[in-house]
Amino acid sequence: LLLGIFVGYPFVYGVWLALTDTRIADLSSGNFVGLENFERLLFRDSIFIQALKNSFVYTGITTIFKFVLGLLMAAILNLKFRGNRYVRAATLLPWIIPTVLSTLAWRWMFDGSFSVFNWMLRQVGIVGPSWLGTWPWPFISIMIVNIWRGMPFFGVSFLAGMQTISQELYEAAMIDGPTAWQRCWYINLPPLRPAITVLLLLSTIL
Repeated sequence: LLLGIFVGYPFVYGVWLALTDTRIADLSSGNFVGLENFERLLFRDSIFIQALKNSFVYTGITTIFKFVLGLLMAAILNLKFRGNRYVRAATLLPWIIPTVLSTLAWRWMFDGSFSVFNWMLRQVGIVGPSWLGTWPWPFISIMIVNIWRGMPFFGVSFLAGMQTISQELYEAAMIDGPTAWQRCWYINLPPLRPAITVLLLLSTIL
């Protein structure tokens, strides 16, 4: 009943509104126009088309980087070395830090006058860009923050999957002498397929 009231009804009503010429000022009056609204958005609204392209580019690039960096992070953390537990805890910080605090920190790092990135670039004789002012740097800045915040979730999820892989598989593989890439492709990735599917789906939705 609750799902029907708070999820089902708003969804059906939203679909109905999308198929009519209803105006926000008067939701009670609207005529059925079919797919006319979608046709206008997809073929005649340049702002919507650009926003749609940006969404695909943003989602694709950030998901690829989070996947690759998360897998690399999991592979490193799966190794046994001194201080392994502390390193694992540190890698979770981007995901644990409250959004408000991380937003303020990144805003300062991308600031036009006091950007720490531009300061580091100046040390090597490079003039940094206006991170939040000149296209495409605002778009790139947002993707950097998204990758930084989402990578630990990918990494920890991959690490949990790698922990379930039997050590005997690695020992048997070492006898055959595979390369690091072959070990990753034939031993690590197959058990991680369920986690990969869920993570890619969540990254695309969110």
